[in-house]
Amino acid sequence: MMSTETSKANATPGTYKGKTPDQWRAAAEQSYRNADESFERSDTDGFLSQWASGCLAAEYLASARLAEQDGLIEVQALFNLDGTIASTHCGYNEQYRRDYWVLNDDAAARYGRRFYSPSGAKKAATRNANDRKKGFTVGKIRVAGYVTLAGEVTVHAVTRPVVDDLRSGAYDIIAAEDDTVDY
Repeated sequence: MMSTETSKANATPGTYKGKTPDQWRAAAEQSYRNADESFERSDTDGFLSQWASGCLAAEYLASARLAEQDGLIEVQALFNLDGTIASTHCGYNEQYRRDYWVLNDDAAARYGRRFYSPSGAKKAATRNANDRKKGFTVGKIRVAGYVTLAGEVTVHAVTRPVVDDLRSGAYDIIAAEDDTVDY
């Protein structure tokens, strides 16, 4: 699903969607108060409004954290060995329980296919060596993010990258090498 968010959401440093972290936290506190007042008025009969207020509070708290980071998040990216980006789009295959990367056009032409599955080795050194043998490393980039609610039965706030910024190259490279720990 493509994001409708744009990087204009973090145009002012220290804010997200024009609000400061303190303003987001105040909105979260108000949502928690609304849930408490609903419970006091109707006990469990108002469970839906209580649930919705809790979801909004979680979204507002995640927005406060994003505002503290100037609207930017860190995500993994796939790099060619020369340090150029091979992919910013990682997915998960439920059937095989593995991550995969959708390669950009240049990397697909070089690699000979559109998808790449990174090493599943438990040790970081082995994982990195295996990926390097295939011509790739996994690193991190900083890109504009947005907050949304996700889930079906249990709804929670998540922060995701702005897809249009990933596609246009509007991100900063933090590291072109995997620095994660062993699994």
